[in-house]
Amino acid sequence: MPDIFVNAASGVDSTTRGNTAARPLRTITYAIDQGIIRYSERATVNIRIADGTYNQAGGETLPLILSPSFALIGAGIGRTIIELDRSFGDSDICINGGRELASFTLQGDPKEPGACRIAIGIYIVGAPAYLHDIHVTLNPAAASDEDAFSIGVWFYGDALTAENIIGDHCSSSCIAGRNGTASIRSCEFTNSFSGITIEGDISGNISYCNFRSGLAWGMKVIVPSTVQIHDNIFDGPGWGMEVVWRGVRRRSESPLIRTEVPMIRNNIFGGSAIKVTADCIVESNEFILQHTGAISAWIGLASRSDYPWALMSPVFRNNTFRRLDTTFPWEPMVKITGQSTPVFEENNFTADDWRSWGVIAEIKHDALPDFGGGASSSRGGNRFEAGWIRFRGDSESVAREFFFAEQFLGACTTNTGKRPLLHRKLLY
Repeated sequence: MPDIFVNAASGVDSTTRGNTAARPLRTITYAIDQGIIRYSERATVNIRIADGTYNQAGGETLPLILSPSFALIGAGIGRTIIELDRSFGDSDICINGGRELASFTLQGDPKEPGACRIAIGIYIVGAPAYLHDIHVTLNPAAASDEDAFSIGVWFYGDALTAENIIGDHCSSSCIAGRNGTASIRSCEFTNSFSGITIEGDISGNISYCNFRSGLAWGMKVIVPSTVQIHDNIFDGPGWGMEVVWRGVRRRSESPLIRTEVPMIRNNIFGGSAIKVTADCIVESNEFILQHTGAISAWIGLASRSDYPWALMSPVFRNNTFRRLDTTFPWEPMVKITGQSTPVFEENNFTADDWRSWGVIAEIKHDALPDFGGGASSSRGGNRFEAGWIRFRGDSESVAREFFFAEQFLGACTTNTGKRPLLHRKLLY
């Protein structure tokens, strides 16, 4: 497997150089060209980049277009810096393609007048790629409220493996993809609109990632994706995750036997909430509410008339919803709204202090959850230990029957008053 060496400080772009670290080339652009000339476009070639900054001003031609068999290996995050200067206005992509990209900082400058509106750091289409130990970020000389890229990493239609990616200052998403297979692991995201956006026919796993504060959305998953999302941490206030409807579920399916839906399990939502407007399975997660105005989950559409055909039946199983605040909450833990028929089994709703007891679940519009014994065959087993359920009547409400078999309930209210149901199992 041949290596080509690049060093911005000591290199010279020449056909007689680049085969050793002692006689490097100067630019990555020239190294890619020489890799094709010397070994062919299909050869497995490693381009090894020394410490330094590599950009258009230093002689690079962007995008850097790599053959699917080529690798770009830097000297480490913060040492090798590949930069997209958006004042040039001639490219919206920094790196296109490659078999392996690793060990560098990908740095974007703020958009200048005349530059492309959309900038993508790494663009992977039509071939498998392995990305690891990369920091996608903003030029530190820029104002901290600027954006480095629209999308840090974009992939389409094949297998992406991404590990130890740090993403920030992306106006759309740090990592985004459509179709194919994704394995995204041990990454960290902050100060962007979204950490990860997944849509289309995508399978695979997203695991052990940290979605920190400064994100409008930690992750967006657009069904029919079947990605498995597990063992992640969603920190800070705001929306940790959104699972969005795009398509119609086959109505003959039982929500408890579906497998071709996103699986969200063993995650920690540390003050972040999940918004669900599509079929999915939400299992064995911990939702922690840290202030009175927070919610843990919003299931359903804001209005019955948003999409009349978009009935959804997500399954919530064996999750813990816990309040930490010691003041009376003015928002429910879970909102269940328009055109949703969610299934709840063996969830625990609790609080660390009796002073934070309040509304656990609020049911509005035409929502018809099955907490046990309903049409979706929920086996129940939910524990409501820190408050009560509230039924909200409004102009969009319809007559319906609720099922709460085999529950442990604290208290239950409607919009007309409270009926205490303390420490008893109930069969409705």
